[in-house]
Amino acid sequence: MNYDFTLMILSSFSEKKLMLLFVGHLLFDAINYSTLFIFVYSFFIF
Repeated sequence: MNYDFTLMILSSFSEKKLMLLFVGHLLFDAINYSTLFIFVYSFFIF
């Protein structure tokens, strides 16, 4: 088993995957916070 080659592939793959996860997490947080804000805002209005 070629360890360096596997590590190279894994690192390049995980870098892209981490980037996607980070962006997805930011988007998910933004959606969560906006819906939470709208819910709280409407709760206080009504």
